[in-house]
Amino acid sequence: MNAQPQKARQRIAEPQPAPPILIGATGPVEAGGGAARWGLMLVWFMRIVALLWFALGLFYWVWILEPGPGASGSAFLTLPLARQGAIVFFAVMDFVAAIGLWLAAPWGGVVWLFTALTEIVLAALAPELSLGHATALGVNGALIVIYFLLNIFAAREQANA
Repeated sequence: MNAQPQKARQRIAEPQPAPPILIGATGPVEAGGGAARWGLMLVWFMRIVALLWFALGLFYWVWILEPGPGASGSAFLTLPLARQGAIVFFAVMDFVAAIGLWLAAPWGGVVWLFTALTEIVLAALAPELSLGHATALGVNGALIVIYFLLNIFAAREQANA
């Protein structure tokens, strides 16, 4: 008899793909006339904010690339270096956040929250570098609150399904 030890089989854990984002009506209808569909509302909210952040990113790039008065070059180059850095940071990060929000990816929400909170903190701690007015900061705060509420309601709806 040829007794050879059997090799132990190793199983490699394969990650499961993320479930697709469903836009259509798939949930049960509640007795009150219809399901709230918080997940769908969250996706639409993220897409609307993505469009706003894409426009904001374009605004920053126009600020960077617009020609200045006369032959002096760009008005952007006359700004203090710290403010130039803040403008470039938001010009890049707003586009990254817009793409992630449009895809309704979790990292998009994180990048957007990071960018919006950075703008709020920058306005609070260094108003000379701030790029927005109090209205823009209030809008950022309101959008963040709405985002968290929609996330909470969507999570509850998914847990109850």
